[in-house]
Amino acid sequence: MSKVLIPLADGFEEIEALAVVDILRRAEIEVVLAGLHEGAVRSARNINIIPDATLDSINAAAFDMIVLPGGQPGTDNLNSDPRIHELLKEFDAREKLIGAICAAPIILASAGLLDGKHATSYPSYVNRLDGACYEDRQVVCDGRIITSQGAGTAISFGLEIVGRLVDRKKAADVAAAMLVHDQSHAVWNHRLFNSTIQALVGALEMKDTYTQGHAKRVTEFSLCIGSKLNLPEDELRDLYLGAVLHDIGKIGTNEDVLNKPDSLSRHEETLVREHPLKGTLFIVGIENLSHIVPTILHHHERWDG
Repeated sequence: MSKVLIPLADGFEEIEALAVVDILRRAEIEVVLAGLHEGAVRSARNINIIPDATLDSINAAAFDMIVLPGGQPGTDNLNSDPRIHELLKEFDAREKLIGAICAAPIILASAGLLDGKHATSYPSYVNRLDGACYEDRQVVCDGRIITSQGAGTAISFGLEIVGRLVDRKKAADVAAAMLVHDQSHAVWNHRLFNSTIQALVGALEMKDTYTQGHAKRVTEFSLCIGSKLNLPEDELRDLYLGAVLHDIGKIGTNEDVLNKPDSLSRHEETLVREHPLKGTLFIVGIENLSHIVPTILHHHERWDG
């Protein structure tokens, strides 16, 4: 039987810890909750949990995986405890699985475990995933590292762990018993929507080779600023869409003008400057995108309007 360690610090996120415990135990995986101190551990919403053990009593060799729940100040409390970093290094050295959800992937980054790795996290912590390649997905696996985005993705995170520690059939059986429906085969889902957006931008950049990669850079800078401002998840999503599609109106501009190596004539300058309006007309009637019209229409406005 596989065995998983879940350290608990005061201020942990309840769903991210306990939903994972529930799913793993349904799959007959042994789970040990280890508190950073003796006695009850209080969650972010003041729920007291009595852990199975204290961290000082843990022997890493006895476990197959360590999972770090998120939440605040729980994540910061875990990150500031040198014993957690020692455990992470030992699990990594022993080539064991390591998981983290929500804000907790920043602990893996602090421990140097995300260098060059694909990972995800709660959106406002993207800029603290030092060395990682961020992916906007519910669960991201890269080798022995499994990361997830937050409380709403805890079930998917737990099922992924079951798939890795037991097998995919067991994960599917647990999901079916919980009435968790697989969305990966949905006719229309978020990943397909995002892929369509990326393809559209790719088509634009094939036409306008001079600014190739520009949309990606603008998007990365915008999300970094949005994260620093602690924007809520829905506003970060809209910021992403507005940034990646801000120049989409150039699809309506002649290629000879976009790629002209010489100075533009006044008429050609006018044609190029029309791309925010063309982009607005392109997006305004599309359901689920019309709300980002102001971003596209005004992205060349001066600060004073």
